[in-house]
Order: sequence, then C-alpha cells, then structure tokens
Amino acid sequence: MPHAENENTESTEPKKLILCFDGTGNTFSGSNADTNVVKILRKLDRNNKNQFHYYQTGIGTYDINEKSVNKGIFGELGSNISKTIDSGFGTTFDAHVIAGYRFLMRYYEPNAKIYVFGFSRGAYTAKFLARMVNKVGLLCKGNEEMVPFAYRLYQRYLQGEIKDSEHAQCTSKHGSSDTDAHTNCDTTQLLGTKPEDVSEETQDASNEIEAFSQTFCRKETNRAGKEENIKVFFLGIWDCVASVAVLERKAKMPVPVTGTATHVRHAVAVDERRVKFKPALLAQDIRAAVHSNND
Repeated sequence: MPHAENENTESTEPKKLILCFDGTGNTFSGSNADTNVVKILRKLDRNNKNQFHYYQTGIGTYDINEKSVNKGIFGELGSNISKTIDSGFGTTFDAHVIAGYRFLMRYYEPNAKIYVFGFSRGAYTAKFLARMVNKVGLLCKGNEEMVPFAYRLYQRYLQGEIKDSEHAQCTSKHGSSDTDAHTNCDTTQLLGTKPEDVSEETQDASNEIEAFSQTFCRKETNRAGKEENIKVFFLGIWDCVASVAVLERKAKMPVPVTGTATHVRHAVAVDERRVKFKPALLAQDIRAAVHSNND
C-alpha cells in the first residue's frame, strides 16, 4: 500500500523547515520572471506533514505597516513611497530577518533540519538570520516579545566586532592605532579578529548574548555530548549582496563560513552588470577544524 508507506516515511523523518527569501523587488509572478527562490519553493512537497515552508517577497515589495489590502489613494501613495525608499536603502531589513526568525520559533522541534535559501538582498537576509540563530540562539515558543531584543543584542555585538576588526586591520597596516589610520581602512576586506583584538565592549556584548542564550533559548546536544545553539543545516544563496544602507557599516565582508550553517553553498554570477550590487562573499575560516567549500 503506497499510501501507508508514505505515512510511515513521514512519521520517521525529521521535520524540515524551509525558508525562502526573494531578492529586491522580486515576488511571485507565475511566469518565467520568477527567481530561483520561487522555483525551489515550487518543487517542494506541500503535502508532506513534516515539511513547513516559508516564502518572503523581497525588500521593497510591501509595506510592513500596512493593515489593509484595499487602500485609498493616499494610502496607496504612502505605501508606494515606503516601498521605493525600502527598495533603495533596505530600511525594512530588520523586519525581514525578524519575520523569518519568528517562523522558526513557531515550528521548530528538536532535531528538525533548517534549510534557508535566498537571492540578492534576500541572500543577505538568509545569511544574517542563519548566523543570528547560531550566535544568539532560537527563543522558545511563545516568547515572541523578546525577538526585537534578541535582534538588537546581536546587532550591537556585530557593531563591536566590526570596530575591533577595523582597529586590528589598521594597526597591522599602519603600525598605529590612531584615528586617522583607522578612518582610512577598507572594511570590505576584513576576514575576522583574533581573540587578542577583541575589545572590552565587544566581549561584554558577547557575554550578554551567552547569558541571554542560556536563559531564553533552546539547546541541542551535539555529537560530542555538549549542549549548543541550534544551527541551520543548509544555507543556499545566489548572488548575495550587502547593499543594505542600515548595515553597510556594520557587517564584515567576506563573512566567515564558521557559525553560518552546517552546509553552505553560494552561487555568484560571473557577468553581474549591476554596479551597485557588489557580491558579499563568504570566506573560509582557516582556523576552523573542518572546511566547507564555497561554490
């Protein structure tokens, strides 16, 4: 009985959470214009009780504050202005990340596998979400009031981390830690900081994250028998860019693969013609025990 076999298979396989983040201005159209994100979603088994799917249209496609689908003339005008600003500057980036995080909170169960896909700015959202879940942790169900706090906590940690990286890079390049040298450094080439380069401010933020995670977030036991934060199983992204105004000075490029996901794949176009959208590459951490190949 094929039907019975399918039911048995579904009952034994782990739950899978699949999140798909589209690129700037991209949404479902039902035509050949649909991105690879939509095409992957179309291939998923929507009848499998152990699969939960999440699709998010790209930055600049909707007004996060809208409460009505049918708006008047002035409502449409305000919404269009909001979308245009968002499309140019990525002002709703935090709302996109938080929405995906809340989906994981609602549907995650022990040993579930998380798959995250994204294109363009949606890829940046996917990568940011994966690293936030691994660093801060995943809050327990029903604790959604704490999500904005968790986001701000992680953002503050990143701000301190990039300052430390800039300082270390400038000290190495100029043999000095003065302000002028610090200002002239190119942050786009920073790969990370050594433990001795971490400032007291960044360490305090990291300690606060650890305490927050231990108090509010779910844990899983790894193969070594140690409890750790939940980690995304697979991160697949296309043409990841960091053209998000609210984060361009807060996030490093390239970003180390370590702490992003168990498996990472990044496809980058070789003929990109959009000058503004420079690729935000992933980097292997040479200090890691295990390497992941970047596509």
